[in-house]
Amino acid sequence: MWKAWHKTLCAISTPILAIVAFSSQLGGFNSLTEMRNLERTPRSQVVSIITGEVNLSGTSQAKGRTISAPYTGNECIYFYYHEEREEVYTDSDGDRQTRWVTVERYSRRVPEFRLADSSGRVTVTTDNADFSVPSHTYYSGDYRYTEARFEPGEETFIFGYASQSAESTMVNFTDEGDYTPIVSTYGEASERADMASGGIWLFSFALLSLSCGIMFTCWMVGVHRLLVFLTIVSMIQGGGLILLGLQMMRLDLGASHSRTLRQFDRAEQEFQRLLGQANVRWSGDWDDREVFNEHLAKRLAKRQFDRVQGIYGDMAANIARYNSVRNRFPERYLAPMFGIKPIPELALAKSFAPQSAEQLTIQSVSVNFWNLLFMLGGGGLIALTGTFVGFRKIKEKRYIENIPTSLSTGLAYGPAEIQGKVERKTESL
Repeated sequence: MWKAWHKTLCAISTPILAIVAFSSQLGGFNSLTEMRNLERTPRSQVVSIITGEVNLSGTSQAKGRTISAPYTGNECIYFYYHEEREEVYTDSDGDRQTRWVTVERYSRRVPEFRLADSSGRVTVTTDNADFSVPSHTYYSGDYRYTEARFEPGEETFIFGYASQSAESTMVNFTDEGDYTPIVSTYGEASERADMASGGIWLFSFALLSLSCGIMFTCWMVGVHRLLVFLTIVSMIQGGGLILLGLQMMRLDLGASHSRTLRQFDRAEQEFQRLLGQANVRWSGDWDDREVFNEHLAKRLAKRQFDRVQGIYGDMAANIARYNSVRNRFPERYLAPMFGIKPIPELALAKSFAPQSAEQLTIQSVSVNFWNLLFMLGGGGLIALTGTFVGFRKIKEKRYIENIPTSLSTGLAYGPAEIQGKVERKTESL
């Protein structure tokens, strides 16, 4: 009976675990892709925004009306509100317990706000934005109130999509592009670290689910040898990780190359427009010292010059970051196989746009300490416990296998294995 249920359990669990492993792996891949999209998009100033994915930092400002947070009454651009009531109940053992029950939960946002930095300000529409802001908890009697607020005057990081028209430039989160819609008060580095941590967690869960699925499959088909199991796990996980890594690098390099060339074309069109308004002839050569020098400031209005200088610096940073990713190991050996070529860097970046120097390199971020500690500590504890229990079971199995089956007439003192029919022992009165 147990063997039938055992096989049924394995037959049901194996496909479920395979789906969970695939979904988790896909989620981890998406998290790391989001992180790479962000790290290869240099921070721009408002004055140098052009159409496309944009990374901005500045101070939030209200545009028109604001909304009042339900508990504190603070004026907000966005808030999340959660009200709970403490409830006493009796559990299945008859003991009195307490729990928090949701009374109401909702969020609100204004349609748009402004982001301002030292170069100007831009309108940001909030539709589809993911607000990453700290929450605050308050207690009053039997009630608990949680409120997360995004208020005017906060230092803000935005990763969105800029759309430019003849009249104005706006940042939104609805246009398609290689970006994750983020409005955050934690900063770019924190968001990148969270994306990396999420990807690592999902990949780890995918590997665990895959290992369990292989284990159930081995049980179902009657494979009980540890070496065979470990060989299958190593081959499938190793091969899967290699294929996934190659696919991720190919897609990442291809997306980075396409985005850089796309932004390059948009920047060139904007240069032609700005320089044409001032009757400055430009052949399209980004290394033209006759155009991109200190004398250009005298031929353009200040805001126009700041915009040209900012766009030049942003493009230099875009290209430098792309080449930096491409020149990493093992990307520098795989990129030629994928047909992805380097892009020539802008020679005048340091002299004409020195403000871009800090954006030329990708700043490294570290995984959150507590996340790392939990991963290493929890993973290590599970691995040690599993290894200890597993080897005890293997020792028990080997011990049973090494004891021969004996007849009842040939039993001797010590461990023994016998087979037969169970009979009731009768006693005479």
